[in-house]
Amino acid sequence: MGSGLSGEHDDTPTAATKKIAASALQGAVTKAQSEQAMITAFKSFDSDGNGTISKKEFAAVLSKLNMKMTARQIDLLFDTVDKDQDGHIEFEELVCWLCGTPCFTKYFEELDSILREYSEKIKPVGRGDAVIKNAESVNQWLTKELERRIRPVVKQVFHQADKDSNGILSEEESVLLFSNYAHTLAKHADTIIQISKPTWLEKGHWDRQSFKKLVMPNLHHIVTAQMSDYESHIDDRHRQAFNVIDKNKDGHLILDEVVQCLTPGTYRYREFHKALQLYTPEGFKEAFDAVITAKPKRCPKALSERLIQFLIGGEVSLQLPVSVLFLAQVSSTLVLLQSPVKRKACSELADMVDEVERGSEDRAALRRRSLDKALQVFQSAVRAGAS
Repeated sequence: MGSGLSGEHDDTPTAATKKIAASALQGAVTKAQSEQAMITAFKSFDSDGNGTISKKEFAAVLSKLNMKMTARQIDLLFDTVDKDQDGHIEFEELVCWLCGTPCFTKYFEELDSILREYSEKIKPVGRGDAVIKNAESVNQWLTKELERRIRPVVKQVFHQADKDSNGILSEEESVLLFSNYAHTLAKHADTIIQISKPTWLEKGHWDRQSFKKLVMPNLHHIVTAQMSDYESHIDDRHRQAFNVIDKNKDGHLILDEVVQCLTPGTYRYREFHKALQLYTPEGFKEAFDAVITAKPKRCPKALSERLIQFLIGGEVSLQLPVSVLFLAQVSSTLVLLQSPVKRKACSELADMVDEVERGSEDRAALRRRSLDKALQVFQSAVRAGAS
């Protein structure tokens, strides 16, 4: 996968893992190639073709690779791969072992801790110059903490991704890094939702029933929609991300380049997420907060059951502002908008409701016009990146 010297020393089990991964993934730079490489690797392990890898088969592969491991080391490594501890390695377990980057979990935990501390420290203290001085001091603190606490974790991430331990990441090693980052980012975003839920409810923007039925689906939609789009264009996104990070255009990534793309506040960090077309961790939090605090500019306080059914065409027991409920039912993306487009749409939809209540327009025609308006706003949201 490349040449050079590794800056880290691997123990025997780690060296075995990397050697197998490097051999299996040689030349795989697309999702399809990686998947095929894993299938081929699994079949080569599974010598009896029964669909699982036994400890004997596992040991045989290590022997073929001239890995000098004791029986105890082989047992421990096998148990590490065999996540469900059933005595056999399934395909999914092999993929997780060879392609995973476990240190990304630690990265997001450390990053979340730093940003929480930062949000507390940056709160205004005093007035005028005192506020400016505090902000300058806190921003200096943030820069130092990111260097002190994030760089060591990113170094571990880099070392895990460097399958052939040569001190650089080739394109095939990099695409695994990007994929692992994206999927761990999505898990982190879901964690943010669960952790923040009690605080959001305490603020009283939504009652529990409305929060569960309307808000939570929209919050999860933010994550699933981004990941679905990412998966649909994964190879192109990875190529763009690689080009962004490889600033000296030498065809591989070094540690400092990866550190920059994973350090908040840097240009490479923003461009890396832009290339993947995924929110940053902070961006997910801001998008979630936007949903929580979203309020239409004007709308009736409550609607009759008959009017709600007319608008959304279904049985609904909640008595909610129509612009919130209707927009959520037509497309969850609509309530994510925090822009003049959204405010204008809510206002126009509220006007349509007024017309229904006054009986000033044919119902069928109004429904068609409402759906047309919703579609227009949705398309505007997509073009604007829901920002």
